[in-house]
Amino acid sequence: MSEVPTSFVGTRLKQAREVFGISVESLGDMLGVSRQAVDQFEKGKEPSLEILLKLCSILSKPASYFMRPVISCYNEEAIFFRKLKKAPAVEIKSARSIADWIGEVVGLLDDEVNFPKVNLPRNLIGHTNPVHITDDEIEIVAANLRKYWNLADSPIENVISLLESNGIVVIRMNFHSHDVDGFSVWDQKIDRPIVVLNADKASAVRSRFDAAHELGHLILHRWIQKDDLKAYDKELEKQAHYFASCFLLPGDVFKKQVFTTSMLELRALKAYWKVSIAAMIKRLESLNIVDKEESRRIWANYTRRGWKTEEPFDGEWEAESPVLLREAVELLVESNSYDRMQLLERLFPDENYLARFTNVTPEFYRPKPVISVKQSPVNLKMVR
Repeated sequence: MSEVPTSFVGTRLKQAREVFGISVESLGDMLGVSRQAVDQFEKGKEPSLEILLKLCSILSKPASYFMRPVISCYNEEAIFFRKLKKAPAVEIKSARSIADWIGEVVGLLDDEVNFPKVNLPRNLIGHTNPVHITDDEIEIVAANLRKYWNLADSPIENVISLLESNGIVVIRMNFHSHDVDGFSVWDQKIDRPIVVLNADKASAVRSRFDAAHELGHLILHRWIQKDDLKAYDKELEKQAHYFASCFLLPGDVFKKQVFTTSMLELRALKAYWKVSIAAMIKRLESLNIVDKEESRRIWANYTRRGWKTEEPFDGEWEAESPVLLREAVELLVESNSYDRMQLLERLFPDENYLARFTNVTPEFYRPKPVISVKQSPVNLKMVR
């Protein structure tokens, strides 16, 4: 079949293939072409119309997706992926390509809508080498950020809302990989942090903790270089986790509230702080409120109650949901800046993924049906 005159963008093919976890060889088999042919397509060679239509079907993308220039790619930014070190290489590639897609959508919306100004102090930590960051410093940093955001010593009502109101874009979505808990990145192009949480794995309290964990990366590891991520991965994750604990459970106040370490009291404290009982037990350990022997007793009691599988309230509380990007796309439609199909084509021509990123249903990006009532030209009456 003859070649079609298109502006095929090979990187788009590579991104979609990687997101779905399809190897070059497997895609070649699906298309009925060689591995080398797929490799050439990903380098920008124009496919035939027949191959292009097969790509659209296999990768669930409209043809316009493959003609779309790549306007965002995190080649230089340090992306902090949770648990990605344990993930297979195919899932690492999938997560990175999704990150690029998200960066593209957020960047385009940032051009169209006035998001809240980024309100993160950049001088809370003085080290560029994470090895030099101590637990005591993290305690101070978390306390100072709470003070900076006027949080006093009270529980945080809604962590995601807090991040969004301070200019941090938050997305909560399902990943293809169960080995990715989420990630965060400071987008250099728009100078704005982005936090992405895995909606498939988190209870309400875990989602809050995950959000605080990613905030820890943004605060503590702002200046870490991409090439240093692998070397310091374990330390970076440990520090972000400790930051989340300090941020959600301020030490001085939490200490005063712990009179006993009974499961009944910890259950009541969970209802107050909206932090898991497991996280509170670890906080008791870090604050030296319990010794090793008491800690073993608490954990044994915790396990005996079956709380390792599901804690109290986990089946009752709904996870916090981002609203910033949803409100942005709704504003663009309601202000008649774009109709729904135009917005889909402008932001990302894949309604399912765009819906995930912006926290709406895929139907949002489809034209609204126009329902009209047919008027009769004469005054008809029923026969009696």
